[in-house]
Amino acid sequence: MADYIFTEDDIESASSETLEDEPNQIRSFAAPDVIMEGELTLKHGIEIGGAFKGAIHSHSTVKVLPLGRLEGKVETYNLTVDGRANLSLVARKKLEINKGGRFIGTLDVQPELIVLSEHASFGETEESARAFEKEFPRE
Repeated sequence: MADYIFTEDDIESASSETLEDEPNQIRSFAAPDVIMEGELTLKHGIEIGGAFKGAIHSHSTVKVLPLGRLEGKVETYNLTVDGRANLSLVARKKLEINKGGRFIGTLDVQPELIVLSEHASFGETEESARAFEKEFPRE
């Protein structure tokens, strides 16, 4: 029988690897013709192609697709916005706003990484998002 000795570094490494695998698992989908309102609690991620208004609690990734609309409060590990999001947000790891995406709202807890692609909109209010677009104009 073999003995195994784990150091604290090994345990931290194993824990971080588990977290890195989890955030990218998307197992739920709201199609473009879906309009939902309420509260969702998800172990894994969701892609929103339609409209959702309310609260989402996810231990993974929330992704707003190009035609998607998300409004309310979101607590998640990663948020990716390709559509429109008007939120109070807690994103533990990453907020990514891709080309054509628009985020309006507050970061209640700032994520480790914020990615703003060219031609993305970002601001606390509609006015600040428009000012952001003027500062970084689209072609």
